[in-house]
Amino acid sequence: MHEQGLTVFVILLLGGLFLIGAEIYVPGGVLGLIGAVSLLAAIVIAFLIFP
Repeated sequence: MHEQGLTVFVILLLGGLFLIGAEIYVPGGVLGLIGAVSLLAAIVIAFLIFP
C-alpha cells in the first residue's frame, strides 16, 4: 500500500508542477487551477503516507 501511495504522490506532484509551469505559455487559468488542485492533493497524500 505504501508503494502505491508514493506513486500517486509523485505523479500528482510532478503533474501539478508541470501544469503550473505550462500555465506560463498557455493563458486562461485552467491549467493553473488544475495544477494547484493537483499539488493540494499531493500535500494531503503526503500527510497520509508520511506520518
